[in-house]
Amino acid sequence: MSTAIINTLALGARDVDVLMGQVRSWQRVVRERAIADCAALLARKATGIFDDAWLRGEDAGHVLARVHNEVEERRERVRVDRIRDPEVDFDFSFVLFRHEAEWYAKAYGEQPAWIDAWREHFGGRPFDYWNNTDRPRSVTASEWERRRLAWETMIGRDSPSERGMLVTADDLDIRPAVEMVVAAQPERPERASRIATARLRAERISPPAEFAFDHFMQVLRNFDLWCATDEGRAALESQSTEIAAALKSRLDEADLLGFRPGRLPQTACEPG
Repeated sequence: MSTAIINTLALGARDVDVLMGQVRSWQRVVRERAIADCAALLARKATGIFDDAWLRGEDAGHVLARVHNEVEERRERVRVDRIRDPEVDFDFSFVLFRHEAEWYAKAYGEQPAWIDAWREHFGGRPFDYWNNTDRPRSVTASEWERRRLAWETMIGRDSPSERGMLVTADDLDIRPAVEMVVAAQPERPERASRIATARLRAERISPPAEFAFDHFMQVLRNFDLWCATDEGRAALESQSTEIAAALKSRLDEADLLGFRPGRLPQTACEPG
């Protein structure tokens, strides 16, 4: 039977009270990270829509409500339909196990940076195990066998949450305030580079009506390779400079909420 147990930690023989204190503090950390990362995502999407409209001389409207509703709809599909959508999936959990007087843990989440932060927060050492490929060269055969036996004992063929203590973030209501989204917006050069990249991609890639997925992915990879050439870098820099000169330096709450003097703000739902 193929096995792959990753994102794990061997925590050693820790005092229960100390470990539970680390758990509670991590729950606060992950909630703060979720709100901050969601604010950054909303900011990227909202500024992108606003900038496109600004360059066309059009009214962007209540862009923050639009992107917030889009993100919430996608997050709902993750919860209900169990589909993967890492960009909007801010859920994180881990399971604690007790084995031979020592603690072990396995984390679940779509944000790699959160896994790294979780490892740093709790310390310990990786305790991954798999049998579908060769063991890492940095792990001895005896250590690899010890891991196999330990995980067979702790989990067997059951779901990890059935055999250990599941830890989730308390009250993970991710609704960043408008001012957080404004503060998280990308700087103008980054916004300009993103628009320039999209324009160059549209100019260089014109897929026919029927386009094989593998072929299309290769075309995208070729475009990325071209962007790394002298010609690609020069084209991107030239367009980015031109676009940056036409963009607003910074967006404010009125820009994101679609409010201007003489016009009532739109009433769509917004985070905050």
